[in-house]
Amino acid sequence: MYGNTYVTSAEFPELETIAGGYAYQFAFQNCTNLTSISFPKLKTVSGTYALTSMFQGCTKLNSISFPELTTASGSYAFSATFSGSTALT
Repeated sequence: MYGNTYVTSAEFPELETIAGGYAYQFAFQNCTNLTSISFPKLKTVSGTYALTSMFQGCTKLNSISFPELTTASGSYAFSATFSGSTALT
């Protein structure tokens, strides 16, 4: 999806675990029309760079949902994940 300007929302309804060294790194970076993302069942994120820069530069992103997330681990997990996502408050 990197740089895709057509995607406006995404939901991962069955995903419960994200694991792996670079899992989802840069996945939605610079998707400038992305406004919302939801991981309703996600419980665990692990991996050195998991989700790093995942939403970086998503300037319209204003809704994020991780309601079940209880564990996040990894040296750089979530690093710069929302950098440049200026619509988040």
